Amino acid sequence: MIKNKQKFTFLLLITLLSLFVSNISSSSAETEKDMCKAIFSDADIISDKFENPPHYKIYSIDKKTKKETLIGIAFFTTDLAPDIYGYGGKIKILVGVDSSNSIVGTKLIAHSETPSFTKNFPTFLEQFKGKNISEKFTLGEDIDGITGATISCSGVTNSIKESLIPIKTLLLNTAPENNKKKTTNKPFVMITIPIFIFLLGSASFFLKKTYLSKITMLLSLIFLGLLTNCMLSTSHFSGLLLLNIPSFEHNTITCILLLLTITSCIILGRVYCCNICPFAAIQEMIFNISKKAGIKPKNINKGLDYKFQKTKYVILFALLFCSILFKKSYIGAIEPYITFFSLMGSKAAWLLLSFVLFSSVFYFRFWCRFFCPTGAFLGLISKFNFLGFRLSKDSKDCSNVCPVRAIKYTDKNIAKINGSECILCQKCSTFCK
Repeated sequence: MIKNKQKFTFLLLITLLSLFVSNISSSSAETEKDMCKAIFSDADIISDKFENPPHYKIYSIDKKTKKETLIGIAFFTTDLAPDIYGYGGKIKILVGVDSSNSIVGTKLIAHSETPSFTKNFPTFLEQFKGKNISEKFTLGEDIDGITGATISCSGVTNSIKESLIPIKTLLLNTAPENNKKKTTNKPFVMITIPIFIFLLGSASFFLKKTYLSKITMLLSLIFLGLLTNCMLSTSHFSGLLLLNIPSFEHNTITCILLLLTITSCIILGRVYCCNICPFAAIQEMIFNISKKAGIKPKNINKGLDYKFQKTKYVILFALLFCSILFKKSYIGAIEPYITFFSLMGSKAAWLLLSFVLFSSVFYFRFWCRFFCPTGAFLGLISKFNFLGFRLSKDSKDCSNVCPVRAIKYTDKNIAKINGSECILCQKCSTFCK
């Protein structure tokens, strides 16, 4: 007989799948016409969508003569530059060009970026208004970026710039530009360092060397946290469900992290949570420093601890449900690490971060254990890993050793490791069989 919690999980998965299937659809042409009207307020007629290149023609009608006059064209960047991505995925921008070949307006239509990165986008997009389509459109030169959101700003700028190439041919009657896709050589370190960090983290598990784990955490904190500000978020997984597949060319580190994290979860368990996640390193540092300073850690009753662990799974399903329902993957980006490393966020985000950091003084990996939806997602994948830790049947008195309470006793009083909660910290390997 299926237990109630299994029924609940099954219903949630069916609901998510139903929403996922129902969302595989595109916007109607009529909706796009309404969007064009937002830029060309004096438009009387908006044509059907032309192809090669995809665009709409905008006309006004003289009230006396009833004569139609072409006043501009409008296009969407995702139609003309589909390979340009921001931090979280494609950024759909509506661009209007008037009869004098100047940009009359831009409008952000859809994106998968973190809200803290896009709150200043309206001001950022205002820079394009009035510019002639023949200008450079280079971020850092004639376009000013947003501090802390360079990748997102670069995605917007490049998508508009690339979209204007066929538009200039259409409006200026110039020879088509050589729009051959440019091959970009990614810096060697952007590919090799993430791979090296994962290999080192996996080696610490196989060799049972905790110092390797600490070195891995330090490297990931510096490279993924401080230098590149690139860590996994629930928005990445909800984006995959929405078919927002990140481009390897524009999101190299994210693609590598996704591939290695999911693969390692299936094989070993939560390697990413163990020593790759920079925010986990921050929490451990706060906890260890506080402990050495004489601040006594707090203990939660085992029964309550096991119950509180389920909170992060409820948060995960709620975020995935809302992300798919509203077709916005960034809804999943509530993790406090975004605020911590980017120094950007709403008042609520700063309050959440402050609460988590304060709690980390008293509780080991407070956010990871009870609230992290990313950890919950990886925990579901890791539950039936192939090579993770296993306890022998005669292992006893191990539950107090595990700092995240991943060890429980069955009804037959046999110690068992919960693969969904285990972070491969190796503390049990010293005391348990």
